[in-house]
Amino acid sequence: MNIVFLNGSPKPSGGYSSIFSEFLKKAIAKIKPDVNFTLLNIRTNMLVEDDYELFETCDALVIAYPLYMDAFPSHLTTQLIRLEEWYTSRKGEKSASKGKMRVYGVCNCGFYEGERTSLSFDMLKVWCRKCGFVWGQGLGAGGGELLSAMPQIIMGHGPLRSLGKNINKLAFDIVNGMSGEPLFSSPDMPRFMFTAAANKAVWEAKAKKNSLTKKQLLYRIP
Repeated sequence: MNIVFLNGSPKPSGGYSSIFSEFLKKAIAKIKPDVNFTLLNIRTNMLVEDDYELFETCDALVIAYPLYMDAFPSHLTTQLIRLEEWYTSRKGEKSASKGKMRVYGVCNCGFYEGERTSLSFDMLKVWCRKCGFVWGQGLGAGGGELLSAMPQIIMGHGPLRSLGKNINKLAFDIVNGMSGEPLFSSPDMPRFMFTAAANKAVWEAKAKKNSLTKKQLLYRIP
């Protein structure tokens, strides 16, 4: 089985899309150890025709990305448009991936609710239909920034309990070539605790790194 991971994060490293992909790859490998993984990162370079041809032999395409304004980062949108143009220009040609390759979306957002990612999955469904791919499933995770800032948390435990369960479910569906309803998860902690922890672990930590105080962050121009 061949699976292509398309990393749509604009971050050079440490992005939650990359972290998410690694967890999903490990979950897939536990179910099916002989899977061949290919990772494509489009942060700096757009894909070329040789990359497109990878999709001709893959069984599943996993697109991992952060939520930007209910949709995708602009560079990922550009790449999806180019892919669509490449496939639609080959109408009439035999394509191994058309009608076979399933596409799965893995989206993370800084909001508490994972359901905020649902509109982006609807967009991927339309894109799949235009390209002739089969839509598989989407997995939307809330609280992305907090979780990436706390790598000591074990996946499937504590605040990541629901997310770990959904990753295992998605891995099972990918390996078995199944489609399904979108999977959403929010941090397994009350919203007020999430907000307090996110402020401390993310914003206050970044402020300290840049020699800023909490008072300066909250300053309002008269």
